[in-house]
Amino acid sequence: LACTVMLWRVAFLATVVDPAIFMRLVVPFGWMSIPGTAFCLWRVWHHGKGHPKGQVAHYRNPLSLRDAIQFALFYALIVYLVKLASDRFGETGLSAVSGFSGLVDLDAISLSLSKLAKDPGMMDLAIKGILIATLANTLLKSAIAAVYGSRVLRLTVLPVLGVTALIGVGVLFLK
Repeated sequence: LACTVMLWRVAFLATVVDPAIFMRLVVPFGWMSIPGTAFCLWRVWHHGKGHPKGQVAHYRNPLSLRDAIQFALFYALIVYLVKLASDRFGETGLSAVSGFSGLVDLDAISLSLSKLAKDPGMMDLAIKGILIATLANTLLKSAIAAVYGSRVLRLTVLPVLGVTALIGVGVLFLK
C-alpha cells in the first residue's frame, strides 16, 4: 500500500502546484496502483487488518524543524538542478535529474516539475520526469527490500514492487 499511497501523494502535490497536471497523472498512476491495491485487498481479505499481536508501528514527527529545513534545502537544490538541466541538456538532463531525485525524495522533484509544467509546451516533459522519479523511487525500494529485507519481506514486497515498476516502465514508454 505504501507504494500506491506514494503515487497519489505525488499526484496531490503536483496538483497543488498545477491543477492541470492531475488529469495527465491519473491514468499512469492508476495503472501503477493496481499491484499495491490488489495486494492490500488480498491481504485484508485473507489476514484481516492491523498489526500482528505485539507489533506496533513507530513513526517520527514529519513536522519537525530539522526535517523542514532539510526539505527546504533539498527542494532549493532540485529547483536549481531542474532549471539547469532543462536549459543546458534539455530532456536528457531533466530525465537524469528526475531519476536521481526520485532515488532520494519524490516531493521536491514533483513540486519542481509541476511548476515547470506551467510553461507552455513543458507539460509532457514534466509528466515524463515525474514518472521517471516515481519509477526510480520504486526501484530503490525494491533494492532495499532485496538487500536488507528478511526472506518473508522479500517474498511479500518484491513481486508487488516489481509489477509496479514494470507497469511504470510500460507507461513511460507509451508516453
